Amino acid sequence: MIIYFIVAALLIAIDQITKWLTVANIPLYSQGPVIINKVLSLTYHQNTGASWSMLEDNPILLIIMTVAILIGATVYIVKAKPQSKLFRWSASLIYAGALSNLADRIFRGFVVDMIKTDFMDFPIFNVADCCVVTGTALLCLYILMMPDSKDKKNIKKANH
Repeated sequence: MIIYFIVAALLIAIDQITKWLTVANIPLYSQGPVIINKVLSLTYHQNTGASWSMLEDNPILLIIMTVAILIGATVYIVKAKPQSKLFRWSASLIYAGALSNLADRIFRGFVVDMIKTDFMDFPIFNVADCCVVTGTALLCLYILMMPDSKDKKNIKKANH
């Protein structure tokens, strides 16, 4: 289990370091270095909302929702005790992303976004967002592929 916590901690560190470097080196709302020409560049953006700026200017609500979801997920994981490595990796990624963006909301009042897709109109995002999206995709895959296993029995017990 410790490997999942270590990976989550490393991802949080990577996300926070990239955010710190962005704030220190790119003026707000300005384009920074091009990573891949006409594909990916860096731009410093402050997001006071959730994905696609939903619930913009409601940081307290977003903080409360994130904490409630993390607590609920933790209780569920403790009760269900999923054994699947796929589930554990997905949870590790989701927790890392959620905790890192939560730290931004609490300490900055906004989330620092910096990754911009230049080949299509898409919201600017960060490493934590990548973790949440990848973890959620893995979680969906886990749910779809969950065999009739010990995990399924534990989940049924946890729901009762």
